Amino acid sequence: MIFCAVKCVRYYFVNIAFTNKKSVYLCLLLTGTSFADTIQPLSSEKYIVEGKNVTLSCNYSTSGTVNSLQWYRQYVGAKPKFLLFVDEYSSKFKTDLRLYSKATKEIKRVDLVIFSAAVSDSALYYCALRPTVTGNTRTLYKKLIHYIEYTQNSPSNKK
Repeated sequence: MIFCAVKCVRYYFVNIAFTNKKSVYLCLLLTGTSFADTIQPLSSEKYIVEGKNVTLSCNYSTSGTVNSLQWYRQYVGAKPKFLLFVDEYSSKFKTDLRLYSKATKEIKRVDLVIFSAAVSDSALYYCALRPTVTGNTRTLYKKLIHYIEYTQNSPSNKK
């Protein structure tokens, strides 16, 4: 199995891959930094048996207040999909996705718990520290993805 990762600004990457013959997950964690804000994983690898809960965690440090901490999931060959967000004073549970996230302001940590991990949870997970734009971030995010796809598939880029 080969893992490939790109360093990215203000994002925390978690790659969960399912091995073919064993019920074991491998989590590969990478970090990125920007300006005075940082976000880092607590561990570099985790091995989880299928059906068990898995907690993905990252510590963050900011020069100001945190608007929100956001989690995204990207399946192979697909666009990243927004999962949920929390601020430093709340937690969020999504029953349909078996997900729970909580930020702990005192220790500056955010956790994402995946309950009863399954093969379908194999994906790249992103933890983002506060939005980088204001206004309707979902609309802006979708347009950005559309723009990236358009530029990659435009006739001038095909040879």
